[in-house]
Parts: sequence; structure tokens; C-alpha cells
Amino acid sequence: MKVISIILFVIFNDRLSCALYLNEDINSYIINGIEAIPNSFPWQCGLIVYSQPFHDLTVSSTCGGSILSRNFVLTSAFCLQGSEYTLVIAGAHRIFEIEETQQRFHVEKNSYIIHPEFIREFLHNDIALMKLGKSLIFNNFVQAIKLPSEKFSTYNFIGEKTQIAGWGRFSDWTGDASEVLRVTRNHVVDNEKCHERFGILTSNRTMCLETLQFQSSSCRGDQGSPVVWENENSDKVIIGVVSFGIWIFNFGCDPTGNLFIPTVNTNINYFIPWIRLYINN
Repeated sequence: MKVISIILFVIFNDRLSCALYLNEDINSYIINGIEAIPNSFPWQCGLIVYSQPFHDLTVSSTCGGSILSRNFVLTSAFCLQGSEYTLVIAGAHRIFEIEETQQRFHVEKNSYIIHPEFIREFLHNDIALMKLGKSLIFNNFVQAIKLPSEKFSTYNFIGEKTQIAGWGRFSDWTGDASEVLRVTRNHVVDNEKCHERFGILTSNRTMCLETLQFQSSSCRGDQGSPVVWENENSDKVIIGVVSFGIWIFNFGCDPTGNLFIPTVNTNINYFIPWIRLYINN
């Protein structure tokens, strides 16, 4: 593992800036994830992000998002920056089909709210909001997810179990996209683990996750999907946003065969004042 850490450190410092500016394909994976119970993640959105102002799947990429209110969806800044518009799909289990439960919205780039301190080349402050032109209709299939309460504002969540859901390819060895929403289970570990693996500076703005489910992990394009934690009242709470992992270096999602390399996620707690500035207005 030490050899991997050294290699990643060198690659991160020499190549990450170039890799990110290329805006390479970020189609989503929950690699080896299990199928979610249909509509058990009613806050989950699928995002089809278009880099050209027309409906052409050859210039699109897929990300995840989470519903915070009837008018706002939270995602990764990396997903949105440089794109023209995004198709937001709520209430979906099969994202590439039309389902009765779905609500679909086109969001133009002038309705993106990218964090003002987002730094693309290092994915610092990788968080963004989208304001919907029409309000979502809440029902059994479409709901908002809770933000952490004030009493958890300084809690680091280390050791807590989490879940991440997403659509897309679910194996390094096949190009087939998942037809259904899939989920992987993780737990929060000390940020130092991500620092050791990737050679990056971590802070209270980031959250490091390791898998609890052998050979299952978030992967390329799951950027923007919520990291979900269950509180003492059994409420589902968003505590992070998927940002990046080893896939950003084009090593695939399972380079070592064991998937115990952690992923870096945006820590929601740090950004709650910024989020509330918009969704409360």
C-alpha cells in the first residue's frame, strides 16, 4: 500500500490539474453495488449534464444529486462547471427509462450556484446548488433529505456507517450501465487516510470514506451523490457529497482488486451556512 501511496502522490502533483481541465468523461458507477429497493432513496436525483446546448448524449455525462427542498438540488461543483444545462431526474429507480414516479426538470447554467471558492484543479470546495425552475411535488417517491442538525455541527462522524447510491456501470470489466439504482455501504475514517493515499491536504471541508462492503465503492461520475447517515431518530441525513477517488487518475475503480482505497467527499457541515443562505430564501 505504501508503493501505491507514493505513486498516487506523484501523479496527483504532476497530473491532476491537467486531468481535471480536460473535463473527461465522468459517467457514473456504483462499482459492484447491490440494487437498491425501488424508491428507497427518494431524495436521490440523477443528473445528465450536457456540455453543449442541445440534447446530444455524446456530449453528456452523468452525476448524482440530492433534493434539499422543493426548489434546490445539491451536487458537486465539478459536475456542473463548464456545462450548458442539466437534466434533473427525481423519483427514479431506472434512470434511463421513463417511469410514472419520475419528475424531470431542465436546469440552465444560469441557475447553477457553484461555490465561489471551488478550485477545479484540486477539487477544493467541490459543492454546488441548482435552483429548479418549477417546484418538485413531494410524495412517496420524491422527498427532501435532512441536513445535519446544529448539535452535530462540529461532529467528525468518524466510525459512522454511511450509504451512497448511484446509477451507471457497476464493474470495471464491463461497459454496461446499471439499469437500476445501486447502493454501496461505507464508513467515515480519519482524513489522514485520504492524505496518505492521495498526498493531498485534507481539512474539515473534506470527509474520507472507506468501504464496508467488500469490492464495492463509489466511482467515476458518482460525483455529487449524497453520503447518507442515519441519526439517532432513524432520520436519513446528508453528511457528505461524493467528490473523487482513485478513478480520477484513470486507474479504474478497482486497481488493487480489494477496493480498500478510500474516497474523498465534501463535508456538508462546513458548508451549511452557505447552503442555508440560498435554500432558506
